[in-house]
Amino acid sequence: MKRAVVLALAVMLSGCIEHTEFGACVGIVDDRDPTKQYKLSVQNAVMAVLFFELIVPPVVVVANELFCPVGEKAAAK
Repeated sequence: MKRAVVLALAVMLSGCIEHTEFGACVGIVDDRDPTKQYKLSVQNAVMAVLFFELIVPPVVVVANELFCPVGEKAAAK
C-alpha cells in the first residue's frame, strides 16, 4: 500500500505543468504578473481531482500551479 501511495504521488508531481514558455505557473495564493495573460491549467486541475483522496498533492497543485501564463497581455492603446 505504501508503494502505491508513493508511486501515485510521484506520478502526480511529475504529471503537473510547472512552467510554460512564458514563465512559471501560479496558484490561487500567488501574485500574478500583470503583463501576462493566465489560463486555468486543465492538466493540473484534472490531476488534482484524480488524486483528491491523497489530500496533499491536490492542495499543492491548487495553491502553487493552477494557472499558467499563455502569453503577454495586449497593450492598451
